Amino acid sequence: MRGAIFCYHAQNCGDGKDTISDHESLQDNLDTIARFNLPIIPLETIARALTDRVDHPLPEYFVGLSADDGTYLDWHDYQHPSLGLQKSFAGIISEHCDQHALPKSGMLTSFVIGSPEARALIDEECYEALPLSNEDWWQEAADKGLIHIENHSWDHAHPAVGDAALDPDSLGSFHAVASQEIAAAQITKAQSYINDNCRQTNRHSCLFAYPYGHTNDYLISQFLPNQGRKHGIVGAFSTEPAFVTKDTNPYCIPRFVCGEAWCGPAQFDAILTSLTTDPD
Repeated sequence: MRGAIFCYHAQNCGDGKDTISDHESLQDNLDTIARFNLPIIPLETIARALTDRVDHPLPEYFVGLSADDGTYLDWHDYQHPSLGLQKSFAGIISEHCDQHALPKSGMLTSFVIGSPEARALIDEECYEALPLSNEDWWQEAADKGLIHIENHSWDHAHPAVGDAALDPDSLGSFHAVASQEIAAAQITKAQSYINDNCRQTNRHSCLFAYPYGHTNDYLISQFLPNQGRKHGIVGAFSTEPAFVTKDTNPYCIPRFVCGEAWCGPAQFDAILTSLTTDPD
């Protein structure tokens, strides 16, 4: 059993010149996934299979899709002020599912930031005060079922949050989240907020993605398997560019990030070729 999980950022809209948008990449990547005849598996299913493969079996080879930061563009088309219309991730994936007669439930996992204040400050600093990080779309997306809404921490330890951060001394680094007090504030507080403000049909938020992909031994080996598990968190995702295997730690599941692990169709093709080649 081997899988590749891919991570996109919908706010990455390219530059209109040499750098293509994550939206264009997703569209092209879905065509490549179909050409390789690989199933797209919801991330919740993957995480649960790593602890219980009997009740949650996985195919020999598979892929998973995720989006980090949880912006408006995950769900809605967006008229970019200088780069033109950006088709939403949801629209791209929905059309792909229709074209290939695929089920739509949980095809994309969107990891969102919990704190409304943090999201507003990030919008102010990073997106020219456009309300791209609002939560207005969460419930509609959850009701449709195409996107699962999941946990990307309370404030992302984002520099834009400044003095309003849970831990102003660790801005820009999630490696520093290494105590029970701060971990609970960053992870389980966000988990509760998402579940209180987004009623997902027949499910609750149960996954976590490390901001910046930053992990540490305390979160992987102590906090998440114990306190996190008690709050229903069954899996956590890094940004290590590696394949999921039967030996993958469910609290440190790797993902390939668009623009970092691959930057074009040839590199993406190479990842899928490597995935489906017998490692022996």
